Amino acid sequence: MTNRSRIFQSLFAKLLTIFLMSMGSLALVAYGLIELSRSKDPDRPVMDNLSRYAEYLASDIGSPPNLTRAQEISDRVRINIAIFHGEISWKTNADMPIPERARQALVQPSTVTTKTAYFIFFTRGPFTFVFEIPKVNEFEWRAWRLIVAGVLAFLILLFSYQAVSRTLKPLSWIREGAIRMGRGDFQTRLPEIKGDELGELAVEINEMGSRIEKLLESKRQLLLAISHEVRTPLTRALVSAEFIKDRSVKDALVADLKEMGKLTEEILEAENMGSRHFQLNLERCRASDILLQIVEDKFEAQKDRLEIHCQESSLDWTCDITRMKLVWKNLIENALTHSGKSERAVQLRLEETPDLVSFEVRDYGQGVSSEHIPHLTEAFYRTDASRRRHTGGYGLGLYLCRLVVEAHGGKIKIESQVAQGTRVRTQVPRQVSLKNS
Repeated sequence: MTNRSRIFQSLFAKLLTIFLMSMGSLALVAYGLIELSRSKDPDRPVMDNLSRYAEYLASDIGSPPNLTRAQEISDRVRINIAIFHGEISWKTNADMPIPERARQALVQPSTVTTKTAYFIFFTRGPFTFVFEIPKVNEFEWRAWRLIVAGVLAFLILLFSYQAVSRTLKPLSWIREGAIRMGRGDFQTRLPEIKGDELGELAVEINEMGSRIEKLLESKRQLLLAISHEVRTPLTRALVSAEFIKDRSVKDALVADLKEMGKLTEEILEAENMGSRHFQLNLERCRASDILLQIVEDKFEAQKDRLEIHCQESSLDWTCDITRMKLVWKNLIENALTHSGKSERAVQLRLEETPDLVSFEVRDYGQGVSSEHIPHLTEAFYRTDASRRRHTGGYGLGLYLCRLVVEAHGGKIKIESQVAQGTRVRTQVPRQVSLKNS
């Protein structure tokens, strides 16, 4: 593309062209209105034509006048006619007014204009003819001029608006694409309209999205590879740890190895769910059965620290049972961990409606300050930067919970206050479809 063609196809040139066309059109409308208003004697052209017309009518009536013919002409063209002969007068309409100026004009043929009509006089022998032709209402004429001018101006502005909107339409596409990319959807691609700066910007944004997507995919593959490679050495280390004779050393080492194994499994699961090929393994179940089974299998020793409110329901729930168990187990573990020395039990509340399955975990531990709450479900986010095991792990648990809940088409909500505890609530549709996954 040459420099000249680039200039003419640039966004600035398009907007300038629209602006100049709009201003030129509005200027023409304004000029026409001014010219109509500047006429010093707007009635003169009309009166000249009416005089010739009245002369033709007077000839048609004749001299001496044919009164029957005069009445016919008056009825047909809807004008009033008066005929004077000395002191004798005849009118087609008895109420026909004769203005004072018109009476003075009877002495010699002339034309008189009033606010409502044109009076035209012709003398034929001893007879004087007066024609009253109604005048167009001046207010109505001015109003029509304003209406026409307003309509023209509106059409010009409407055309300008449509032209500018069409020119700047790519901005809305760019905005929507930026919002989707900001939410992590880097597969978004913008329509590429060649020719101007917005088209070039769309191309650059698409290329940026492709580069970021490739970068994230490389990171995901690296994490998966590392996690897979770590699993085998961890398994060997756990087996070897069993041969350590010192009980305290053995227990500490096994705990660390299990923590590393758990981290590896969470990384693999999180990256698996982030894959575009991921799908849920949907099964029918009862939500209350899942909760009671989790408590029995994982928290039997801590059952006295749990207060369970389980609403029984005869309705089936379609979900990925394994992953929903993981979510609820993680939430209960977090609540027990962060309850600290609180004497109040952790509350588990399961509520079901025909459309939703809601699970809430409420603890009365140290709580979380408000600035941390929006980030708690982000990967590897920790309020405690030290990432010590007894303060909550590595920041993948809630992130994984959010991925699972959102994959089911649900949502997770966290409320917390320092020194008052935390409430985490998940809401998942009762009938989960493969679209959600």
